This record gives sequence, C-alpha cells and structure tokens, in this order.
Amino acid sequence: HEKGGKIRAKKAKMLTIPLPGIKGVAANYPDAFIITSKKGNVLLVERKGEKGLRPLFVLKKEVDIPARHWLSQSIREMKPELLRSLRPKEIVKVMEKMGG
Repeated sequence: HEKGGKIRAKKAKMLTIPLPGIKGVAANYPDAFIITSKKGNVLLVERKGEKGLRPLFVLKKEVDIPARHWLSQSIREMKPELLRSLRPKEIVKVMEKMGG
C-alpha cells in the first residue's frame, strides 16, 4: 500500500490473519473455535489430538499497514524516461498526487 493506513474488518467483527503455514481462509476450518492466549491474543484454533490445539489465525479489530513507496519511488527513478515518452501534463498530475 503506497500510503499505508489502518485496515479494518468490513463484513466481520475481526480480521483473520493467518499464522505461518496456514493456507486459505478461516471459513475453511469449520470446526475451529476462538480462544484468548495467555498473552491476550485472540486466536482461532482447532483441536489437535485429545488435548492439543493448533493455532490457525490471529484475530484483530484493525491493523496498521506501513507505507510502502515502491510505486512513487519507481516513478521518481523513471521520471526522465516518462517525460520523454508520455504527455507531460499526465505525468505532473500523477506526481502531484504522490507528493513527488
């Protein structure tokens, strides 16, 4: 995400963030249930064996996504080439929107 920001759940109460090695979405685990860990994290888990639990997803109300300026950085690096090949007014508009 170029500018970063908060991501919130839209259709559910919480975001489901898969833990390493977990494939798919939470709906793929119909027998899973929610627990709160000793550290206070809300987890979606499934039973593993008689007494074991396998954590699947961390549940969060919102998360902060850091800004990643890969697109604006690429445009700045390619600015001379872009100016030669595109219409300057279009480039200026794009650069202004990105703060460049």
